[in-house]
Amino acid sequence: MTDEEFGPDVQDLIRQIMGVRTEDFPKLAKIAGLSLAKDFVGIKLSGEDLGGDNLSGANLSGTDLSVANLSHTNLSLADLSDANLSGANLSSANLSLANLSGADLSGADLSGADLISANLSGANLSGANLNGADLISVNLSGANLSGANLSEADLISVNLSGVNLSGANLSSTNLSNANLSSTNLRGTNLNKANLSGANLGGTDLSGNNFHHANLSGANLSLANLNGSNFSLADLSRTDLSLANLNGATLISANLSRADLSGANLIGADLNGADLSAANLISANLISTNLSGADLIGANLGGTNLSRANLSDANLSNAHLISANLCGANLNCANLSRTNLGSANLGRANLTRANLGTANLQNTDLKDADLSRANLLGANLKDCDQRGAIVEKALFGYNSGLSKEMKLNLSQRGAIVENSGGVRLREAE
Repeated sequence: MTDEEFGPDVQDLIRQIMGVRTEDFPKLAKIAGLSLAKDFVGIKLSGEDLGGDNLSGANLSGTDLSVANLSHTNLSLADLSDANLSGANLSSANLSLANLSGADLSGADLSGADLISANLSGANLSGANLNGADLISVNLSGANLSGANLSEADLISVNLSGVNLSGANLSSTNLSNANLSSTNLRGTNLNKANLSGANLGGTDLSGNNFHHANLSGANLSLANLNGSNFSLADLSRTDLSLANLNGATLISANLSRADLSGANLIGADLNGADLSAANLISANLISTNLSGADLIGANLGGTNLSRANLSDANLSNAHLISANLCGANLNCANLSRTNLGSANLGRANLTRANLGTANLQNTDLKDADLSRANLLGANLKDCDQRGAIVEKALFGYNSGLSKEMKLNLSQRGAIVENSGGVRLREAE
């Protein structure tokens, strides 16, 4: 029934009834001869004060409740489909199991509201305040949440696939195990958000803020993360295979055991990041900053690290078979027991690097700077050291070094230990 079909006396009666503060609103409405199932459909209640009323199960479909006060109101199981709730105050309201499909909630205040299992499909929540709201098991398919404030909201396991969250505030929001595939998250703030186990595969997250966010075990395969900020984020065991992380900031991020195979990390900043046991096979790390990074046991086979900064990085026990480290900075890096077989280290800076017991078989070290590096026990079989700077580099107990090669190294300023008569030099 519409406003036109209501007489003025009925409209006034409804407003008087709804203005009464009572916990037994349905009984009061019945006494007044009104039906919650049909007499409130499509009426105009814009700006009315309904705060704290009990409207559980009421049929308010198509009703105009714009700018109305519904704070602490019980609207559980209510039908608010296609209702106008723009600018309404629904703070701490009970909307559990309510039908809000197609409703206009733009600019509404839903802070602290209970929306458990509510139907918000196709609803307009642009600019709405959902701070601290409980949205567990809510249906948001096709909803518009652009510019909405969802900070500290609970969206555990919610399906947000295809939802518009552009420019939304999701800081400290719980999105664990949520489905965000193909969701519009452009310009979204995800600072300190919990996205553990979430599905973000193929999503465009370029330029987003994930500072200190929890993405452990999340799926970010094929995601566009160009220029995004993941500093101090937890990305342990995360699937980032074939993801675009070009120019991304991952300072001190936890990427232990993450899958970064085939990922694009050109120009990314991974200073101090934990990449221990991570899979970086065939990843592109050209000019990437990995200074001070933990790469213990990481798999970097076939990875392109040309011109990358790995100074002070820990690569012990890492696998770098056939990796391209041409021109890379490995100053003071720990490469002990690292497998560098057939890797390209031409023109690399390995000053003061620890290559003790490393595998350098068939490795290209042409024109590399090995001054003061430790190569004790390293496998140098078929290693190409032509033009390499070896001043005060420490050799000894190496397989693949003939007497002539040892003598040549000594003559070029290297320190060769236990070399069977070959000249020894003392390190300064």
